[in-house]
Order: sequence, then structure tokens, then C-alpha cells
Amino acid sequence: MTCDELLELVGEQGARITALGEQIAVRDRQITVMATQMAGLAEVNETLGERLAKLEHVLSRNSKNSSSAPSKD
Repeated sequence: MTCDELLELVGEQGARITALGEQIAVRDRQITVMATQMAGLAEVNETLGERLAKLEHVLSRNSKNSSSAPSKD
């Protein structure tokens, strides 16, 4: 391979590396956005789980296991 061919090859590889670096940066930003979204969804999920537990507790109560009147069953 001649010196000119090697220089051309190095230039092409440099351009590829630059393009790949830009793609990585885009994906890094996407990952950051998705991580933020996941954190928000995890908080919502935890809140919904707590609400569900409270509702299940209320629904599980009847006159046999609480002080409510049998007519409320």
C-alpha cells in the first residue's frame, strides 16, 4: 500500500470514527431521557401499588372482621 493510500484509509477511518461518535452521543441522550422516564414511571408505579393495597384492605373488610354492621356486607 502506498503512502497516499494509507493516508486515504486513515482519513476514511477518522470519518467513520467521527460518525460513530455522533451516533453514540445521540444514543446517550436517548438513554438519559429514557432513564428519566423510567424513574418517573417507577414512582407512579409505587404510588399505584400503595393505593391498590389500601383499596384491597378496604374491600377485604366485612362485618366478621371489622366493626361494621352486617347490613353493609
